[in-house]
Amino acid sequence: MPRSRRRAGDERRSFLDALEANDGSTLRQLAWKLWNCGETLPTWACDSLDVPRGSSYAQGARHVLKP
Repeated sequence: MPRSRRRAGDERRSFLDALEANDGSTLRQLAWKLWNCGETLPTWACDSLDVPRGSSYAQGARHVLKP
C-alpha cells in the first residue's frame, strides 16, 4: 500500500476516534487533512455529525469546520 494512502487511512481512523471521544480540538485539526477525502464516512459517524448518511469524509470535515 502506498505511504500516502496508509497515512490517509490513519487520519480517517483518528478522525473517527476523535469523533467518538468528543475531542473537538483533534477533530478540527484532522478535518483540515481530510478536506478533500472522498471516502465514505461510516453511518454512525454521519449520524453523530448530523450529515446525510453516505457523506464523504470531506463533507464531514467541512461540517466540523463550518463557523
